[in-house]
Amino acid sequence: MRWLKTQRDVYSWKVVGTVYGRNGIPDICGSVGAVVLFLEVKRENGRVSERQAAEHRRIRKAGGFVWIVRSLEEAQSAVRALREHAERGSARTNPSDEKISF
Repeated sequence: MRWLKTQRDVYSWKVVGTVYGRNGIPDICGSVGAVVLFLEVKRENGRVSERQAAEHRRIRKAGGFVWIVRSLEEAQSAVRALREHAERGSARTNPSDEKISF
């Protein structure tokens, strides 16, 4: 979160679960420029639950961008990929669908 807050074109917040929230929503939500970004933060050997995977599919189906990240470097790679996507102006491909090896 600290690194994200230093990026001028990134607005982000940490999702905190409440009784009014939705299970499975990624841990960090925000935007890079005008594009919405979701990051699911996991420990090195952490696994995505079925509920989280279902939410990730819903986000992608709606045209959103969601990554599973296990380090600062992976979060930075996700932001870079989204910036490059925005620069290409490509609405037809979703960089979070690409097989990025984390």
